[in-house]
Parts: sequence; C-alpha cells; structure tokens
Amino acid sequence: MAKNTLTTSSGAPVADDHNSISVGARGPLTYDNHYLFEKLAHFNRERIPE
Repeated sequence: MAKNTLTTSSGAPVADDHNSISVGARGPLTYDNHYLFEKLAHFNRERIPE
C-alpha cells in the first residue's frame, strides 16, 4: 500500500503540515515555514462559485 505524500506546488515533499515555528508560546509565526505561506496564498486566491 503506497502512502500519499503531501507536496508543495513545485513538487517538493512537505515534512510537517500541522506545526509552525513561532516566537514564544502565543507569538507571531516566523518566515521559516514556506509551505504555510504557499497554502495561505492558495486559499486566498480560491474562487468560490456563486
């Protein structure tokens, strides 16, 4: 049975989709997680049919 691997839009595998590095316990996110920003940009550009 093949395991499905989550990838970026360019095809690079994503190691972790659920955790991000932040500054402190409730601080802002750092720019280390490129996949998060790619995912958010895709979500912002998603078209919802009327």
